[in-house]
Amino acid sequence: MIIKIAAFQMSVEWGKERSNIDKVIKAIDRLSDEQVHIISFPELFTTGFDYDYIKDRDPDVTWGILDELGVKAKERQAYILAGTLPETDMGRVYNTLFVIGPSGERTAAYRKMHLFPLIDEDRFFNAGEDILVFQTEWARIGLAICYDLRFSDQFRSMALEGAEVIFVPAQFPSSRIDHWDTLLKARAIENQVFIAGINRTGQDRVGSFSGHTAIYDPMGRMIAGGSEGEGWIAGSIDLGEIDRVRRELPALFY
Repeated sequence: MIIKIAAFQMSVEWGKERSNIDKVIKAIDRLSDEQVHIISFPELFTTGFDYDYIKDRDPDVTWGILDELGVKAKERQAYILAGTLPETDMGRVYNTLFVIGPSGERTAAYRKMHLFPLIDEDRFFNAGEDILVFQTEWARIGLAICYDLRFSDQFRSMALEGAEVIFVPAQFPSSRIDHWDTLLKARAIENQVFIAGINRTGQDRVGSFSGHTAIYDPMGRMIAGGSEGEGWIAGSIDLGEIDRVRRELPALFY
């Protein structure tokens, strides 16, 4: 099975949520007419880590954004992984990755489990409690978010639950971009799965970001990505490669 993935590496404007949403909608409209199976965006792609804004933000804005993206998912007949968005549930705020199916309906949601203490993320958001692996028509997908990338047990658990492609939207800073590159590649190699890391670019009050959005195969070879500027990164993956690699190098279940 060949699957095409498109990831939008974008600069997130601080305090301009509507502008960020419009940018994403226009970017989807500019995608080629070629079939894309899965579309993804970076972590907190509409707000950044603007806690003051998020604190006063109407929680219903998130559902409106998902409705807008649902229209686009239905038009494209693709899954959209909605970067992450702030989610409020019973007074608690989560950093949540929502999945929208080709029908335009929400099909899954993953709440970030590991919150980054150096920017007080663990003081503002609540941590999720469960890993998430879900089935699509095309592949079995696992989800993680940014700082989760440093916790190898989460990725091994997803691989053991049958994940074939793991997506990692992020706001990984330029100062540690070599860690981002290395960890994405390592998670692909050690779990013999495809990894798609979607990082932002640009600068805000938290710091600077240099992209390096990338898709890696189960041998750790980069299929697409590595650039720093804003734009689409797209690549095709062959799920048959997973079985071939695991037959040749039976390390996952040793």
